[in-house]
Amino acid sequence: MVAALIAAAVTSACGPPPPVQRQGWAAGAGEIAGVLGADFAAVQGLDDLTAEARLTLTHEQGRNSLAASMLFRPPDLLRLDVQGPLFQHVLSAVIEADTLLALVEGRRLALQADDGLEYFLGIDLGGYDPRWTLLGVVLPGEPDTARVRLPGPGRAVVPVEASPDLPPRRLTLDLHRGFVVGEAVLDDSGEILWSRRLQRFRRLPGTDVYLPRSVRIESGGRILELEYGKVRLDRGLERAAFFTGLR
Repeated sequence: MVAALIAAAVTSACGPPPPVQRQGWAAGAGEIAGVLGADFAAVQGLDDLTAEARLTLTHEQGRNSLAASMLFRPPDLLRLDVQGPLFQHVLSAVIEADTLLALVEGRRLALQADDGLEYFLGIDLGGYDPRWTLLGVVLPGEPDTARVRLPGPGRAVVPVEASPDLPPRRLTLDLHRGFVVGEAVLDDSGEILWSRRLQRFRRLPGTDVYLPRSVRIESGGRILELEYGKVRLDRGLERAAFFTGLR
């Protein structure tokens, strides 16, 4: 008993564990281009992923906090289920390739995948894939290293050039940990269309995949926050499991 109390006291005195650092990352010396897309590539190696989350939406009418669960099978099959108090069904949505199927308020809808967040939440992603947006994964891109800024200790702001599929972006890189912790997607005039803040990274067990526990998406006064809890990998999810109740 005494030994257990001493161990607990030592653990408490040590405080929380230090933030995760990307393996092989030398503080401030890593290749920026290597970080961009590293987790995107690693996630492709998973068979499937299931996750629990707390979803909070802040908008003009107030703030709603809901329970959510996610199924994901790379590269392009994702299901999101959202429940309100007392397990009340709010939304079930499946994105496959460029199509979104949803069940909301007893109605079945079919939309373009890129239009999903705008239709339900008023957040225009400007062509960014909603699957990677919700998971907190940064899409690959070509950094403009000639225009990198260092706004403060351990931070770098990295412009990313536009591509045929995406508008220009501006990323904030944690030079100590080796993670992109902020992303702003820009419109044609250089104004922010929407932005993400990515925090509390963890390495998924047995993999080279790093994902944030906290994803905050902001656009035009609307804020969508996802706080991820338990994540499970490679459970052998069949495609049919993603469409249960939707067809």
